[in-house]
Amino acid sequence: VLKGKELDALSVEELASIEPFPTVFARVSPEDKMKIVHALQSRSEVVSMTGDGVNDAPAIRHADVGVAMGITGTDLTKEAADIVLTDDNFNAIVHAIAEGRRIRDNIILFLVYLLSCNSGEIWTMLACVAGGLPAPFTSLQILWGNLIIDMPPSLALGVQPAAPNVLTRLPRNPDEGVFTWKTGLFTLLQGFSLGCLAVTVYVLDFVGFGYSVLKPNTDEYINGLLKAQAHCFITICLMQLSQAF
Repeated sequence: VLKGKELDALSVEELASIEPFPTVFARVSPEDKMKIVHALQSRSEVVSMTGDGVNDAPAIRHADVGVAMGITGTDLTKEAADIVLTDDNFNAIVHAIAEGRRIRDNIILFLVYLLSCNSGEIWTMLACVAGGLPAPFTSLQILWGNLIIDMPPSLALGVQPAAPNVLTRLPRNPDEGVFTWKTGLFTLLQGFSLGCLAVTVYVLDFVGFGYSVLKPNTDEYINGLLKAQAHCFITICLMQLSQAF
């Protein structure tokens, strides 16, 4: 416990160096609240400050997350805050944290799913063109895949409930973006796996059954190409749906 008079005699650096750091501050002034915020931030802590009065506004403004009371709080405090508790109930902060984590998780799922599905189609097209084969998808198939196959599962992923451990897991790094290198690598590997399977089906169908050596203008060649494209399209669509689950 540290009282306001004792706090006034300490600088921000001296306060930050106290071990263990005080957990209760009594009879503090608005300037003391600012000092506490800066001391905790210098220790690489993420600081949340709650308040309702005008004197609390500076500390709420400088905290990483400022929380104001919606009923008893002043207009200035609400303007300075990041979160306004409409019912002045601290339990609402817990629900806000859970909802924020759920939204972030769903955004990542949404991005990973869509980017990996689209990259799988790109890998398939690139591999076939590089191998001198006809395009494995028609433009209509690509449009159908993006609008009908990809969008409903991605929308479902965007609104799914929170994970059971949403409040028990450790907090993430505040400087960490939504799309990290791990997420990027995971997306790349998923898209590459989709592309490899689709290309394998297409090559086995179009080349394995001998359609690729036929004359392009013949009916047998065209029918073989259409069949191979259909099988490739069905394969990547089923894989994308399986990936969503």
